[in-house]
Amino acid sequence: MNNVRLKDMSSFIRTTGPNDFQLNYTLDASSTCYNATSNTFNTFHDYEPSVLETLSSLIPSVYAIGDTALLPEAFLEETKTRSMFVNWCSPKYVLKHPAIGGLLTNCYYELTFDGVCSGVPMLCLPMYGEQMTNCRYLCYDLNVALEIDVDVNKEEITSLIIELMDGEKGEDMRRKAQNLKTKATVATQKGGSTFMEMEKLINAIQTKIDQ
Repeated sequence: MNNVRLKDMSSFIRTTGPNDFQLNYTLDASSTCYNATSNTFNTFHDYEPSVLETLSSLIPSVYAIGDTALLPEAFLEETKTRSMFVNWCSPKYVLKHPAIGGLLTNCYYELTFDGVCSGVPMLCLPMYGEQMTNCRYLCYDLNVALEIDVDVNKEEITSLIIELMDGEKGEDMRRKAQNLKTKATVATQKGGSTFMEMEKLINAIQTKIDQ
């Protein structure tokens, strides 16, 4: 990510206190990645290439397994004795409905990722944690969302909704969101990045078990 502002940084680390609980918890939790056999991330290469490249240079065995709900039935059948995938009633099923024109989100990662995989443009009102960073990425790097000012008011919300649904920028965001949806689907097909990463992960785990 380029040109990140202070307000785009996670609230977990945006502190001047070295003894801050959230800061130290984040550092401690993150440090476990260095000793992990595998580090899996719910993303795909075309969505966050620079993030994945950076992570791969810092920690071992990074696997971008993306949206496993999109994996082909043939893959699930082939790996059913070596893996388990559990789904819940996800918002993605709502987001894929043709009546959905946009998503108002606090930029919780899982929900914004569902929005991207569903090809839905967004309005972003981040509140906490990494939501600020996610908002910055969606609005200024991917250009699939509009940011709502922290001093939110009715007039601004009305203006942004109209732009999202009927404006030129909204139409451009919708095209870009649909393009990412296509890339997310391709990534899960045989030979795609998510498909290949999942195969590598399963093989790595199986190798570890067999040792």
